[in-house]
Amino acid sequence: MSDQQLLPILTITNLIFAGESPEIIKLEDIVPLMKDLKLARPVTCLDAIFKIVDRADRTKLTLVCQEYGLLPAKSFGFIPGGSCEWPIECVASVQQHARQEDNAAFMFLLDATSAYDTV
Repeated sequence: MSDQQLLPILTITNLIFAGESPEIIKLEDIVPLMKDLKLARPVTCLDAIFKIVDRADRTKLTLVCQEYGLLPAKSFGFIPGGSCEWPIECVASVQQHARQEDNAAFMFLLDATSAYDTV
């Protein structure tokens, strides 16, 4: 898009950052996302501009939290510079070591797939 075409979006974006977003942007659709044949999870569909601003806010907030040490030290995914690669390699290494030594390896993994099934 040209700069001229982006001006209205910039105006709306600045309003959202200032906390004065137009009511029309706050409207949302809630649609069910089927998990299986019996369970559905509600998903909120927001305006694209609102999502972009929300993402920018979240990114800035995460950087500030990282800078001041407010994130847990064991956080790997969904943070700038973070990756789930190390935890996956750690699990694989434990399993490989247990096989090589003919020992049992016990791992307890948290499954949060049903965490948001009820409101």
